[in-house]
Amino acid sequence: MGSNPRSELKQVELCCPSARHWGTKHTAAIERTMASRGYRRIGEARGNLPEVPEDEEDAMSIGPAAAAATTTGITAQRGGVMNAILEHRPFIYGYSLLLVGFAALAFTYIMQGQPSARSSSPSSSRPFDESASVATAGRNGLRPTPTLRLEGYDFIIVGGGPAGSLLANKLSEDPDIAVLLLEAGGESQHCLGGKDYTASPLTMFDIPLLWSTVAHQADYHWDVEGAMIAKTLGGCGAHNAMLYVRALPKDFDAWNLTDSGWTWEKALEQYKALEDFDGPPSPYHGQGGPIKTAPPLYVDQVAPYFLEACRVMGLPITDDFNAPNRRLGAAYYHFSIKNGVRMSAARAFLAPIIDTRANLDVVLRAEVQKVLFVGSKDGIFTATGVVFTSPEGDSREARLINPGSGKGSGNVILTAGAIHTPKILMKSGVGPKDKLSKAGIPVIVDVPGVGENLQDHPAIPMAFTLTTPLAARVGSAVGSFEELTQYRDWVVEGGEVLKTTMAQGSSSCGLACKTGSESGGGWSEGRFFPGEQPGSQQKDYAVFASTGFTAGAFLKSDKGSKNAKLQEDYPDIQLTVFPRVTEPHLVAAQQQQENADIAVAAGNTSSAADTSFSTSSQKGTMLVTIGLLDPQARYTVELSETDPLHGAVSLREVNISASEGRGFLSDLDISKLIWGIRNVRVIARTTPMTEAIQEESLPGPDLLDEGMLVDWVRENKYVNSHWCGSCKMTREDDPSGVVDPRLQVMGVVGLRVCDASVFPTIPSGNTHSTVLMVAARGAEFILEDFRG
Repeated sequence: MGSNPRSELKQVELCCPSARHWGTKHTAAIERTMASRGYRRIGEARGNLPEVPEDEEDAMSIGPAAAAATTTGITAQRGGVMNAILEHRPFIYGYSLLLVGFAALAFTYIMQGQPSARSSSPSSSRPFDESASVATAGRNGLRPTPTLRLEGYDFIIVGGGPAGSLLANKLSEDPDIAVLLLEAGGESQHCLGGKDYTASPLTMFDIPLLWSTVAHQADYHWDVEGAMIAKTLGGCGAHNAMLYVRALPKDFDAWNLTDSGWTWEKALEQYKALEDFDGPPSPYHGQGGPIKTAPPLYVDQVAPYFLEACRVMGLPITDDFNAPNRRLGAAYYHFSIKNGVRMSAARAFLAPIIDTRANLDVVLRAEVQKVLFVGSKDGIFTATGVVFTSPEGDSREARLINPGSGKGSGNVILTAGAIHTPKILMKSGVGPKDKLSKAGIPVIVDVPGVGENLQDHPAIPMAFTLTTPLAARVGSAVGSFEELTQYRDWVVEGGEVLKTTMAQGSSSCGLACKTGSESGGGWSEGRFFPGEQPGSQQKDYAVFASTGFTAGAFLKSDKGSKNAKLQEDYPDIQLTVFPRVTEPHLVAAQQQQENADIAVAAGNTSSAADTSFSTSSQKGTMLVTIGLLDPQARYTVELSETDPLHGAVSLREVNISASEGRGFLSDLDISKLIWGIRNVRVIARTTPMTEAIQEESLPGPDLLDEGMLVDWVRENKYVNSHWCGSCKMTREDDPSGVVDPRLQVMGVVGLRVCDASVFPTIPSGNTHSTVLMVAARGAEFILEDFRG
């Protein structure tokens, strides 16, 4: 971890009492030495931009596929104090004795902090009062490995994704509150200690264009079939497409908890407080918050054709999907990208404090197995801590200082996501009694709703072949090695080139469109093309500062809704336009087909894949994905039948279809998706989209019959990995609920859930912003109760 010599002395003294005198004498010298080597604490770096040590300035590695945002070659770079010494070799011998002494102390400390021999019983956990040395997160690897606090913690947070990152920041603001954040994965972005450089100092997690590449790295994901669940510091915020789309007022009406404080007005307060919007002042946006949001810095080549076609056919053109009265229609998305680098919640909330707050411990590669409880005479169980698997592979315990309820009482807080939060609850004995008994898990409390009600935005793809000129422009905008170098230099220098370029465009529609004052008209008149061709005003290397796509639309079908709160002008279909096949779930299908093609060529016809994607069909192909925003479809989280305690969970589709066992999408779900297909076809036949595409390749222009389309939708639907709802928030008298309106798990004391699991129903758009809103409200509830 990055060094904070004064705050780390408290940790060092646990293993080396003599460190107090040594540290008092030499801390200032250490700080001067580190400063001379170019190391700075994160809070001191300009704009939180990555720093480039001299030995890493030219260390770059990118494969051709990485530049196309499909696969990438990664070269790990050496770092830390010893590399700074070896690479720079200071010539002032006066520092030599100091450095040797520092190394000797570090060696002594490390040896004394090593864990004892692993227990012979794989199910046993190390007693809390033993030294439990753990790997911790940090930027420069300068902070010695601390031990878990012997006295325990006020709050233990399980899961270092968006919600966990925010809670770790908010709860540790008070230096007297001890907070432990446990994350099962490792480092990700550079500012979080990541070293898997693509363009040093940037890792693949930093570069927005590589979002789809990251989504296919098995080492950074959980082994859950049919789902892409990030397993790294930052969670889904480290691999998603960075779209910033909020819930709408009627989403909160549908939660049926407005009388418990879950109103649109309360949510808007949090949305604005968390946001730093790079756009014109708006009553719906905040400025100065930790999460940077902005229109795209780079507009792809297909987006202007799509938006102009939507305008011509009469769809509203909006400048802000997040204004509740302007969601319906087509527009450029807003993104969470700052200075050309992914603005994950972990970057916003953890990077500035991870090396500086002595009361916050962040432990990586620590997979939580269960929550610990203690019973009471009245039969109510209280959470006292957690058991987790350490980086060394043995089980460790972390404990709360003061378990219980009331003023000064601590909490275990689950923020492991909508799939792994219910898994941890069930492994801890909190869940459906029948499931737990079948798995051989002692029942702490019977909560039938745990793992039920899991939701996503089911989607289907439509593909179109681009015209030759446009296909050539799209193909040339995948990013070359030279452009990657230019992009890296721009990021490190602070983005002055793109800032200059941005002044030529509109802050409300990105670089690729002019404002009404510049072009003689406004959005309603269609001003999406800059100059003569799309993208003519933007630098080629700016593609790396984008996700590679920029436009979409929210539509209202004519099919109605089963939820009375979601009628009238409420969108139920989301369109997203990809100039290339980069949607990660579909890239996986494409790879499956390519592998099958190779197998068939080798004579192994049994390996042929049944998928609509093939290598030949992807050349010069654009995608329009059709997402269903208010699905009836539901999943259930299931523990492994063969190894409930240690095996991977699975997702079971709950069959609610009226079509007698023909899949889990309801007839209403399917009818809405087919409505989406028919309307995308209308857009595709509208000028100027007719100048951009040649023909429909998926599902194909001949697939017109309703019955055939029903079958096609069932066979080709895919998940969006917008998982939520598996620990439903309800009033306490609702038997389907898991947490109450203050996010406390029902039936036990001292245990909360503060992630997407608690959503009663899925919001009408991407879920990341609403996860942060829920976590922020959860932090308020927790601190209110703690302070009495």
